[in-house]
Amino acid sequence: IFAFWLWLFYRKRRRYYFDSGIFTLHLFAVALLCVTFCSLLSYGISKLGGSDRLVGWITLVFFLYTMIYYLWATKVFYKERTLKWIVKSLIVMFINAFFILLLFISYVVLIAKKIGILNG
Repeated sequence: IFAFWLWLFYRKRRRYYFDSGIFTLHLFAVALLCVTFCSLLSYGISKLGGSDRLVGWITLVFFLYTMIYYLWATKVFYKERTLKWIVKSLIVMFINAFFILLLFISYVVLIAKKIGILNG
């Protein structure tokens, strides 16, 4: 779905849908790598007796890095001007977040129905 929105917003750049798909795989690989490093660091810090505040700061740093990387990568890949690029990138990011949230809520409702918490 994310690749479709990228392709839709940046189709005037003469990129194929396939290009947006590969770019999406690249972005999600970087995001997954950041989540993995963040999780490992958080686990290590908690095992060593570190504070929750430090874990929160590490999580914030990795989250911000992922967002900045996404913005930078879309600017480089699609070669857009600054204001137009920021607006398009943020719109696509919020659309993607909405669909991920919708998918997560659907999954929770499905599991709740399966285990009998929700009837109907």
